[in-house]
Amino acid sequence: MKVREWVANGKGTIICPIENGRWRSHQLPKGITPIYIGNLVHILEVNKEELSVRVEPMVTMEDLSRTLIPLGYCVPLVPAMKCLTVQEAINGGGVGTSGRKYGMFQHICLSYELVMPDGNVVTASKEKNGDAEMQALYYSVPWSRGALGILVAVTLRMIRIKPFVKLMYIPVNSFEEMQSRVIKECLCRENEFVEGIQFSKSVGVVLRGKFSEGPPKSEKASINEISRWYKPCFYTHLQNIVSSNAEFAEFVPLQDFHNRQSRSLFWKIEVSHECHQSFWPLPGQLHSFQDLISFGKCFLPQWLIGLVIPSSIQLLDVC
Repeated sequence: MKVREWVANGKGTIICPIENGRWRSHQLPKGITPIYIGNLVHILEVNKEELSVRVEPMVTMEDLSRTLIPLGYCVPLVPAMKCLTVQEAINGGGVGTSGRKYGMFQHICLSYELVMPDGNVVTASKEKNGDAEMQALYYSVPWSRGALGILVAVTLRMIRIKPFVKLMYIPVNSFEEMQSRVIKECLCRENEFVEGIQFSKSVGVVLRGKFSEGPPKSEKASINEISRWYKPCFYTHLQNIVSSNAEFAEFVPLQDFHNRQSRSLFWKIEVSHECHQSFWPLPGQLHSFQDLISFGKCFLPQWLIGLVIPSSIQLLDVC
C-alpha cells in the first residue's frame, strides 16, 4: 500500500525499507520515504513434501531452528548468530559451517517474493521453465540490499536432520596445519559441518560434525548443551580443549550447535573491551568492561545471573 501511494505521488522521493522492529533509531535525510517492514516476522508455510519452508524476511535463524528442528527438519545452512535475519543472511551475512557443502545462504533460497517499484508483487525463481526476466531477478537479489525491490517473503530449501551433532575437536599448531586439516575435512563427504578457528600463530582447532541420533544410553554424560546459560562461552570451551592438545569428541544438541557463538559473540566482547571502558560503571575492583567479562566467566556468577548476562551484538556495536 505504501509503495502504491509513493507511485501515485509521482515517485518524487527514494523509498527505503526500515526494520521498525529494531530498537535503533533511524535518522532519515530529506527525500526518503520509509517503508516499514519490521512486522514481517512470520514463518508462513512448512512444506514437508517439497522440503521447503516459506518465511518473511525478518524471521531470525533462531526462529527457523526452533520451529523446524522439533519437526525433524532444518534449513541446510544456519549462520551461527541466532539474531541474524533471513534478509540479512541473503544480503551478505549468510555463511556457516555447512557452507563447504551448500554454499552461502543465498544458495539455499528457492524463490524471492518482492514488491517492485511499480507496486506489483512478483516471484523470482531459478526454474528453468520460468520467465527469463524473473530468473535474472532471482540471481540479482542477493547482496542487493533492497535496491531492486522490497523483499516480503522467501522460500528456503529444507533437509531432514537428526537431533544431535557429533563434534570432533582437532587441535592444530600452525597456519599450515590448520589449512591442510580444513581442506582434508572439507573433502570428506561424510562431514556435515567443518570449521577452523585460529587463536594465535601456534594455537588453533578444527571442528568437524556429523548428524547423529545421540550417544548410546551408557554415554549420556557425553552430551554437552553448550548454549545453556551456566556453560562456558563456546570459545572458552575450545581454548580448554586446545590446551590439552588432544582430539576430543562430544554430542551436542542441534539447536545448541546452531547457537554456539551467540551467547559470547565469539570473542568480540573481549577484543572490543578498550572501546567500552565506560559501558557500565562498576563498584570496587571491577573498573572496566574487561573486568566484567572476567567476572562473568566464573561459574557462580554464570549459574546465578547467566540468564541476564548475554549481550545483543547490536547493543555492543553502539556502546
